[in-house]
Amino acid sequence: MADNETEETKPAAPLSYSGLRARKRKREGNVGLPAMESNTDLSTADSPAFDTTSRPESSQPKTPAETNTTPPFEVNQSLPHEFSGTVSGTEKTANVAAVLPMRAHAGATHKQSQGKSSTTAASSPITRYAPERRTRTKTKDANVERKPIDLKQKFPDWYGEVERTTAGRSDQQSIADVKRLIAKCIDAHKTGGLKIEKAVSDLRDYIHKMALFEFVKLAYLKQSKVLEDKGLRAIFDGPDKDVFPRDIQSDAKALWLRWWVEDVDGSMFRGTTPMRNTTKETGTSRISHRLEANYRFKKSANVVGQNGLCNGQWWPMRICALRDEAGIHGQPDDGAYSIVLSSGGYADKDRGEVIEYCGTESETNTPSKGTSLLQVSFANQQRIRVFRAVNKESKYAPEKGVRYDGLYIITNEEILNEEKFMARFTLQRVEGQDPIRYKGDEARPNKYELMKLAEYEMMIA
Repeated sequence: MADNETEETKPAAPLSYSGLRARKRKREGNVGLPAMESNTDLSTADSPAFDTTSRPESSQPKTPAETNTTPPFEVNQSLPHEFSGTVSGTEKTANVAAVLPMRAHAGATHKQSQGKSSTTAASSPITRYAPERRTRTKTKDANVERKPIDLKQKFPDWYGEVERTTAGRSDQQSIADVKRLIAKCIDAHKTGGLKIEKAVSDLRDYIHKMALFEFVKLAYLKQSKVLEDKGLRAIFDGPDKDVFPRDIQSDAKALWLRWWVEDVDGSMFRGTTPMRNTTKETGTSRISHRLEANYRFKKSANVVGQNGLCNGQWWPMRICALRDEAGIHGQPDDGAYSIVLSSGGYADKDRGEVIEYCGTESETNTPSKGTSLLQVSFANQQRIRVFRAVNKESKYAPEKGVRYDGLYIITNEEILNEEKFMARFTLQRVEGQDPIRYKGDEARPNKYELMKLAEYEMMIA
């Protein structure tokens, strides 16, 4: 687009989920899930919490920035209590979840740590180790500081405020059914045999479905007692917790934590608003997403360590991870809290338990803000949350979206280009954590998440 060209929003009434679905079916004459060939990139929505110090994405051409947006359209949809089937039309596309850049605030340059290895880059003028820096607009965060949940507390604080209801009996039963499956696993473990494998598989499958239930109400949770000792808590904090595989424990805890704080919206896109943007000159449109300004469950990320996340926790796009993390960033005194490994055009190397991760390129021979934050983390031996996004070059990366893979510590720093102070850091995964969930039945995203994402992409295509 030429410099003097501008974009404007094409006036349009808000679109509904059912309307999008009807249009798609009429256009394609197909009620099933189509092959994933959409050019819509859900992961590149503008995000107010990613600032000028973010690690730039790959050098792929970017669409012109939209200046206005139409009113949001509704995308909420219900997930049946019981549904089965395999995932169709979920071919990998590298553009569904791009890099979540490391957010860095202004801070003093940290002194380069001693004992690091150093390699000078080739002197060729065309040698590059990363894309050019890209300017982003800073916007003040609106996040919530939360106290850690005390697992010794028997009931959530809101229990006393919720009255019993006779409505939604079938929905209540769908929630309570998980207790039956939990008890079945415990009983099967005591008797032994092949029954335990079937019981565990059924429980894993049901918890994957439960996380997407969109009919949940606080009254249903209270009356079903799913948050109590014989409910989800029994999986990760009960006397028989060793019966359950670690991935089931992690998923059950993530769901329990969300419901405990009254977050009962099962939509993968909760807390975000989709906006259709239209380019005036070409008439083409695309979908971007914004965080809801007053979303009450957005958390602060100014925390070292897990910050309430569970191993394998997954998001369909980076704006949703931002919703639960409040940004990928760091502080001058603490260093980097978290990073994301993706196909962002850097000289990164992913070996699972060991990662080689590049800082951001500087315009001078002094460290960039992002690199400085990593240096502080290296000097302090601070644990860093690591997320993986789609990356066709790594077998550990998720098929779609963004996944949390635990805590890492920086063990080495290597200078790739002294003129641009391009540094690469070696990160080692902290011992004692659950395995990275990239394969098998425990892999995230699971088949229901992929189905839900495929349906959503079909609606907005």
